[in-house]
Amino acid sequence: MTKRPTGDQLISGRPLPFSLETERPAWAVCEELGETDYPALHATPPPAVLRALRSARDRTELWRMLPARL
Repeated sequence: MTKRPTGDQLISGRPLPFSLETERPAWAVCEELGETDYPALHATPPPAVLRALRSARDRTELWRMLPARL
């Protein structure tokens, strides 16, 4: 597992100020690791996500049940 910066830190270690107007992710999406950026915001969660969250018994099962694409 890759160690990622958390909170208000960039990969460079510089502070990352919070903004309501501009998206400022703490790190860039790493497609080589299978990461995906979902730029769309959903007013309500997709039904498949809700089904997985409500029925999974643990995190491992949830990971298997979540949809691969939204």
